[in-house]
Formats: sequence, C-alpha cells, structure tokens
Amino acid sequence: MKGLLGMKAASFEGQLRRKRRRNSSATKQNTSSIYFATEQNKKIQLLLTENKDTEIVFSDRVLRLDKNMKLVNYQLIITTKQFYLFKDKSGKFKESGLFKNIESICLSHQSDNFMLIKIKGSKKSQDVLICSRRKIQISQVLVQQTQKETSQFPLTITDKFYFNHQTKAGQERFMIVFSRIEPFGVQTNIYPDKPKDDQKKKKKKV
Repeated sequence: MKGLLGMKAASFEGQLRRKRRRNSSATKQNTSSIYFATEQNKKIQLLLTENKDTEIVFSDRVLRLDKNMKLVNYQLIITTKQFYLFKDKSGKFKESGLFKNIESICLSHQSDNFMLIKIKGSKKSQDVLICSRRKIQISQVLVQQTQKETSQFPLTITDKFYFNHQTKAGQERFMIVFSRIEPFGVQTNIYPDKPKDDQKKKKKKV
C-alpha cells in the first residue's frame, strides 16, 4: 500500500510540476501558506478556538461560486482537521468540511484558476467550486491533509467535471468545461447537467 501511495505521490508531483510550467501564476507563490492573519477577525478566531482547531496550515482569500452563480470573495482556512469558508470582511461562517469527507480534488489541464472540492454524498450536500491563483498550493495542502486522515489520494485532473451546487432554485447539478484557446488563453464554461430523461423529452418535443 505504501508503495502504491508513493507512486501516486510521485505522479501527483509530476502533474503539479507540469501545471506550474503552464500556469505562470503558480511560480509567483510565496513559500509561506498563510496569506492573511485570522487574528484580524474575532468571529473567525472565536469559532476556531471553540472548535479547538487553531493549527492553521493554509489561509487565503478565494472566489467561491454563490447561489446566484456569481463568484464572491471568501476566506479559505485549512487547519489540521478540516477546511473552512468564511464571508470576506464580515468573517461570517459559511461552511466547513472534514478531510475524510473529501471524495476528490479536481483540477483541469489548463492554466485556469478553478478547482473543485468534491464532497462524498454531495447529492445531499454541495461541492465546493473555488477560484484562486494559488489553486496548486491549495490542492497540495488538501491532498496532504486528506492522506493523513484516509490514506487515499483524492486527485483528479480533467478538463470536464461535474459538481452539485445550491442555487436559489435548490440543489442542482452542473458541468464545468475547460478549453484551450490559442495561443495562451483558456475558455471556461459552466452548463446545467440535466438528467438524460429530461434531454430525451426535449428531443421528442422538438
């Protein structure tokens, strides 16, 4: 088992190195993993203290998809126990997730800034789609922490992945697709992923 994990880890490092070469933003990252001090927000500090979860391994501001399908500023904090998302500025708690509940971390082959934290059993809960120029670093931290909990290697690199998201209409399923635009651009599209039965009905009506 250790040998298999070692091979996966080596493969992961190779994939990340290739992505770093394609993604110039990744080369500008600091060696530090703390990009804002949680002490600046009493609400965040209080919640972490109450949870006895104050050992922070990563913190940064990210964009997260909201109920209106818009990217909104959030504060992402990863501790040794789980990850948290707080509203930026207000510090209002939004959601958290244990590492053992992470099904996979999804990245594309392209030089975009999107990443997906896919949650196990997310038909009832929602996956977490975020946008960050430090997505490589975030992915590394999440994979490392998840491995400590479950010994699994939850990394998926693909140019199309599906996610469940809470919109104003309720829980919906979407597909995000990444396409390369020559010479250096990336096009990102998000589509509703409708059930095959609905698609067949629409085809019959046409």
